[in-house]
Amino acid sequence: MKDVPAAWPVYRIVRFYRAEHRRARTIKNGLTLKEAQAHCKKPTTRKEGFYFDGYDLIKGFKRTT
Repeated sequence: MKDVPAAWPVYRIVRFYRAEHRRARTIKNGLTLKEAQAHCKKPTTRKEGFYFDGYDLIKGFKRTT
């Protein structure tokens, strides 16, 4: 695992809802950028007109190993 840095940014998956009365909620934590992007590309992470999953950097956290 030479290519993996000692510590890298941590991302979370957030589900965003179209309905104004529904707040966004965290689905997963502790992901790499590639893991977060792969999750969000899945067709099951969105429902047209209802919700979609996005990713967000968790500031101040670094993942190791």
